[in-house]
Amino acid sequence: EGKKDERVANDVVTLVDDGQLLDGLMTFKTDTEGVPSQTTTLIERGFLKSYLYDSYSAFQEERSSTGNAEREWPEPFLYVPSVSTSNLVLKPGTKSLYNLVEEVDEGILITDFVMGVGHSNRITGEFSVVAPNAFFVKNGEIKYPLESVTVAGNFFNSLKKMREIGSDPKTTSVGKIPSLIIEDLTVSG
Repeated sequence: EGKKDERVANDVVTLVDDGQLLDGLMTFKTDTEGVPSQTTTLIERGFLKSYLYDSYSAFQEERSSTGNAEREWPEPFLYVPSVSTSNLVLKPGTKSLYNLVEEVDEGILITDFVMGVGHSNRITGEFSVVAPNAFFVKNGEIKYPLESVTVAGNFFNSLKKMREIGSDPKTTSVGKIPSLIIEDLTVSG
């Protein structure tokens, strides 16, 4: 809160919440309050541009709803709507995954989903996830596969530490995300 128009990420980061994404897994005509879904730019070239709102939070801040109300499943009408993302789209860069790997002196390449995102702290941004499909990268080359590794960090710091974004967006459960180089995460395992 209070960071609108401030730098919150590296300048390679443009992040959009797109409730109208054609191949999005969370694309609906309206949110759970009946407000039409829309596309909202959250971060543009590293600067925070907008927040997401449901009807209640929009009323509190004298804004318009962005169509981001959601109710908890499996019994949605037992819960009051709250603000949630639809399809997060991280705008792609220009480099292939191969080119991104070439830029890594030492790190890991995670090639598939991570487990434990739901246990992240949404207030502080702290997270710790398990990556079952990872490879060790040294001097720009993939060296060998790793056993499951734990990756920990802070989401808000990671936005600032995104060094490169790939040209290969993939549809995931949270939206459309390309390959990334993120620096300064803690890896163990």
